[in-house]
Amino acid sequence: MALTDIREAEIRIDLMIIPVEEAYVMLNKYQLTFNDGNAERVDTISYSWKLLKQQVSVSFCCRLMHWLFLLFSSVKARYTANIVGVRQCWAVRFGIYHWS
Repeated sequence: MALTDIREAEIRIDLMIIPVEEAYVMLNKYQLTFNDGNAERVDTISYSWKLLKQQVSVSFCCRLMHWLFLLFSSVKARYTANIVGVRQCWAVRFGIYHWS
């Protein structure tokens, strides 16, 4: 539920920024400029928003990779312990004492 809300908010922000960018692109196309500094702000907002989304994505990927590493380590440890247990059981059952 929370991820859906975050994604919807992200889409709303994109839908607010894109028309403003397009309006400034059209003004620039027809060489209509204003010296109020808003064109630079629009560029900055767009760049900052893209940078923020990229940083969140990288952060999420790093946390996911760390979580998967921990999960793999724990599964590997349990798997190794189970293999050792099976080998010992077979050694007792079948009289095998040396594994190569």
